[in-house]
Amino acid sequence: MTLKKKWQVWTVFVFLAVAMTWPQMILCAEKSVRVGVYENSPKVFIDEKGRPGGLWVVILDDMAAKENWNLIYVPGNWQQCLDRLESGEIDLMMDIAYSSEREARFDFNQVKVLSNWTVVYVHENQDITEIGDLENKTIAAMQGGIETKIFKQFDIPCTFVETLSYEEAFLAVDQGRAAAALISQFYGITHEDLHKVKRTSIVFSPLKLHFAATKGRHLDLLAAIDTHLQSMKADKVSIYHQELKKLLGGEEKEILPTWILYCLLLGSFLLLSILVFTLLLKRQVQAQTRELKSREERYRLHFENVSDVIYSLDQEFRVVDISPSVERLFGYTAEELAGKPFPDLNLLAPEDMDRAVSDTLKLLSGEKVPPTVYSFVKKDGQRILAEINSNVILKNGMVEGIVSVGRDVTDREQMSILTKELTSVLQIEQNKLSAAFENMDFGVVICDGKAGNI
Repeated sequence: MTLKKKWQVWTVFVFLAVAMTWPQMILCAEKSVRVGVYENSPKVFIDEKGRPGGLWVVILDDMAAKENWNLIYVPGNWQQCLDRLESGEIDLMMDIAYSSEREARFDFNQVKVLSNWTVVYVHENQDITEIGDLENKTIAAMQGGIETKIFKQFDIPCTFVETLSYEEAFLAVDQGRAAAALISQFYGITHEDLHKVKRTSIVFSPLKLHFAATKGRHLDLLAAIDTHLQSMKADKVSIYHQELKKLLGGEEKEILPTWILYCLLLGSFLLLSILVFTLLLKRQVQAQTRELKSREERYRLHFENVSDVIYSLDQEFRVVDISPSVERLFGYTAEELAGKPFPDLNLLAPEDMDRAVSDTLKLLSGEKVPPTVYSFVKKDGQRILAEINSNVILKNGMVEGIVSVGRDVTDREQMSILTKELTSVLQIEQNKLSAAFENMDFGVVICDGKAGNI
């Protein structure tokens, strides 16, 4: 074989080798992803050495290692990150609350990462306990944050001071430039002790936090994130649950015993004590269990046969539970209403819907709402008047939902209206009679017929 032919053979061989390995080289190539990061510790932050950290960064780093992404973190304040994401200067944004307005600007992943609330903080010397106390006050809120728009729905006249971060919002309260600040619950819990502020019971705006990408550009990136999130959430020992545990309750530290022998002896003694204690309390526990079952049965019978309607709503106004008595009052079975958003049930008369939503938002914010009468529409179209008495459901100091009792007061309200109308008519007739007496041309004397006394 001549040298020229050998060269041609080697050229073909090299070409085929490159052609066969090229797809794998493409698959193995790193994909660069520019990620916006802002200060909102402990969820996401830049530490003193300039390194990004927090739950969002940790779980995204874990995904990137599995997907072969090259993450480029781009620091900035909240508004800068939003602007960069919209313009395409960055590809991905962490810790962004979903809203229909933002969905028009960005693409969101489907699986929720966290839920968050907004807490109103005030200066430690301020006497502000209810949302109505914020009337005509100056409130600091982060620029571009969704909290401000939601707060404005309460129709509380006030002035807003925009800040670039939650830290600046706290400083505005410290320095007297604002009476209150709208702060993320996670940021507030970890930073409130560093400022001259106190947390109020005014809590609102349950937010669902997601990843977001530039509109129409990175749907494959968001789909991969959802796949990893579903896997992380299903695995209780995943990096997601480890970081969530740190975020909510602090990281547990393992403490090694100093006197191992002493601990073993003490442990043995405690084990024996527990065994004895368990045997002694066995009958008592069984008796308490029977009593609890009996109480549960009594409660169930009361719940199913009570004449008033008892129901509970979650934070998104969905009907969590409702008593069977709803069928007698409104014509719907409990199964027809459970699990559905209350505004979609068409139970409330249209003219009372806005008032009812406003009252519910007041309750969720910590404000007390007295028993209120609304007009309802039954399944057969008939209208009735019902008095609603509501209270919030608290869990670990946080509002979880609302429980309400509804009572038919149609007869009472109609009787009240009739009484007012009759009183008005009697007053008019009395006035006419008084006027007639005053205009008579002769005197009228009323005497006792027997004694002749006037």
